[in-house]
Amino acid sequence: MLTLPQPPVWVADALCAQVDPEIFFPRKGEPNTAARRVCAACPVAAECRAHAIRSGEPHGIWGGLTAQQRRTEQPERIAPRPIKHGTPGGERTHRRRGETPCAACREAVNAYRRRQSGEGRAA
Repeated sequence: MLTLPQPPVWVADALCAQVDPEIFFPRKGEPNTAARRVCAACPVAAECRAHAIRSGEPHGIWGGLTAQQRRTEQPERIAPRPIKHGTPGGERTHRRRGETPCAACREAVNAYRRRQSGEGRAA
């Protein structure tokens, strides 16, 4: 019996599972903008990108990068710094990575803004 490896846990949150996989493997000369748009909104793009770089994935768009881009990618993007979830800084990190901020980070920013606007009115 053949046993296949289990996919990483983060795959369950990947947005690419909700679209036609063909967009991630464009033919030579075809645009890859649709795939890159999906990756830009994906909450696990950093994990996907790191996986593709570590495994040497030779084809397709992974984590928003082409195979050529992955071959020349900077090491610091392979293992991104962890996000401090539930903080305004965490929300900024999500946005800097092109990710949609998680609920905890969005709430932290909203609370911060409420505090700031309350202080402005008191003055």
